[in-house]
Amino acid sequence: MQTKSQRLIAGATLIAAALGLSACTGYGPSYGTQAVGSTGSAAYSTYGTVTNVQYMAGGSGLGNYAGAAIGAVVGGVGASQYALRNDKDRRYSTAIGAVAGALVGEAIQQNTSGVARSGQPFYRMTVRLDSGETRTFDYQQSPEVAIGTRVRVEGNQVYR
Repeated sequence: MQTKSQRLIAGATLIAAALGLSACTGYGPSYGTQAVGSTGSAAYSTYGTVTNVQYMAGGSGLGNYAGAAIGAVVGGVGASQYALRNDKDRRYSTAIGAVAGALVGEAIQQNTSGVARSGQPFYRMTVRLDSGETRTFDYQQSPEVAIGTRVRVEGNQVYR
């Protein structure tokens, strides 16, 4: 059986982890040009050629709520079990846990899914790197680059 301080520490750790995950942002890769003379981290750059730019109609959007639904179930069950063990009112704990879990689940899904799974139309640019690796980058707006253009890739950023 856990002591009250152990439960308090476990609860605080869970809340801190949930807030940390929900604060993450991931807007996907961006495309742009870097001004001449500005410094860049060329040590981590790779170069390649744009092989395709394709307009994608997007998904049906049915999976947009999967993260929230899974988070709500996990949060609700976890809070209900916590309330059961601590003689708290399970109804309120379950509701609060479900709402918190839904928010965290949605945030995690948005940060890991990117543009491609949002259900909205998007543009997918394919780049064949000099190393032979093929990478794809998804954009909400047209990247306005022609097939055959040489580009520099730094992480999830593409530059002409």
